[in-house]
Amino acid sequence: MIDEAYARLLLSKVTDAVIDRLGTTTDEEMAREDLARIRRLLDDGQVRQDQLRKALERISVNESFGEQLRSEISGELQGMLQGQEGALPADLEPNDTGYESANVLLPGDWPKEKLTGLGWTLFGEQQLAEFLGRIGPVDGVIRVAPETTHVHWRPIPWYEGVQLIRVYDPNWQFPKMALYFLSRKGRLFRLNGTSPPLHEMNAKAPIKLDEDNALDYLRFFCFFVHGEEGPFFVIERSEDPLIPAMVRSSKAAKVLEEIVPATLEKVDDRGSFHCSATLYYSNAIFRAEMLVHLSGMVEMLSDDPIAADLPAKVEAPLAWTGR
Repeated sequence: MIDEAYARLLLSKVTDAVIDRLGTTTDEEMAREDLARIRRLLDDGQVRQDQLRKALERISVNESFGEQLRSEISGELQGMLQGQEGALPADLEPNDTGYESANVLLPGDWPKEKLTGLGWTLFGEQQLAEFLGRIGPVDGVIRVAPETTHVHWRPIPWYEGVQLIRVYDPNWQFPKMALYFLSRKGRLFRLNGTSPPLHEMNAKAPIKLDEDNALDYLRFFCFFVHGEEGPFFVIERSEDPLIPAMVRSSKAAKVLEEIVPATLEKVDDRGSFHCSATLYYSNAIFRAEMLVHLSGMVEMLSDDPIAADLPAKVEAPLAWTGR
């Protein structure tokens, strides 16, 4: 039985061979068939951007074909490449950068200079203009201008070949708002505070949870799936930058000193992860027992109030509604 890693390697070798043949074949029909093969492989997520760029180079040096045919095939390949690059910069490739939830779940107005020191990569000038041209205006009302908007990206460990993209502009009406997208195979999934985008990505990627990333996924899920009063923010330390300043300076500050980090209690016989976490939702803090399924579904099994009637909520809107 061929394992998954070997199968991917074998398919990559086949793709490289098809691409190399574009530079030497003299058979016009075969060239068109190879082009169709590349398209099918691309649709299945089996072609990288560097391979498409190599295909463009190979066809450009094939002197067996006339200028018209070379131009036609090059145009097709360029369209495939632009389709992938429409969502992400050309040099944005998956890497092994680690993920720490504290580096992701930050106020919208967190200084961009600090983001790059926390594992985020800033889009370049040209890449920024191309990306914003695709997404703006977001929701038809949120202006994204290259002069003032900055965009960062980073990988996340429970998906393969998926990036998290963060968009922020200090001129927006809601200073704490940041917009987030997941990108996979050139397609963007807007994280707008509802669960369908996450569930769709969990099915397509697919999600791969284990004991090392289950807690980070829980933090991620609770932050990006909002209730009517905002995120179910997993609070783990009193100095967390998303805790409202008004709460820090109130009598509730003593409660913050007792906050403990989220923990993975056990993995049951179905592979689900039983977790304990302290949640800050609306103007209340409570301790909850959570169940994270391998599918990415999250259940709250129980909750015990710790503090209520706090003077402020966690402010982390993901859309123009201000949620």
